[in-house]
Amino acid sequence: MNTLKFKTLPDNENFNKELRLILNKILNITEKKEKGFELMTKALFLEIIALFFKYNQLVENKKTETGKSERLKEILRYISKNYYSNLNIPFMAEKFHMSEKYFSRYFRVSTGQNFTEYLNTLRIEKSLELLRNTDNSITDIALDCGYENISYFNRIFKRYMNTSPLKYRNSFANIN
Repeated sequence: MNTLKFKTLPDNENFNKELRLILNKILNITEKKEKGFELMTKALFLEIIALFFKYNQLVENKKTETGKSERLKEILRYISKNYYSNLNIPFMAEKFHMSEKYFSRYFRVSTGQNFTEYLNTLRIEKSLELLRNTDNSITDIALDCGYENISYFNRIFKRYMNTSPLKYRNSFANIN
């Protein structure tokens, strides 16, 4: 989502005249404080925004999108390099200077999945590689992928792969 920002005020007599009229209306309404003055004031502020559009004084702020995508890349890079660590929302939020609530929402909106789902997907993908390409024990693979609790690893693995890690390894070994 691109945001809009204001250009410098135009040196346009018509723009300035219209803006002064609206601002004077706002001053009069707020001084009188008649019934419904808050709503009328809001409507006049919308007129000001429309005025900026009319005189082409709003421009897209592309820096915001670039900054957000760079921040997301940085977060995903960090997760990819540290997936085996004890990563959680409080830690990640602090690391990237966000509140926990904002980090969770930002991550979900940006990636389409929540942080835990993303991390589990990445960890399970890494465990699949290790199950196929090493003779490491399932316990070692779980630990190498960031799961401290083996039964939790087995449960998550089964949820994602519809089979246990051992059955997956055995079925892959039978193909070779």
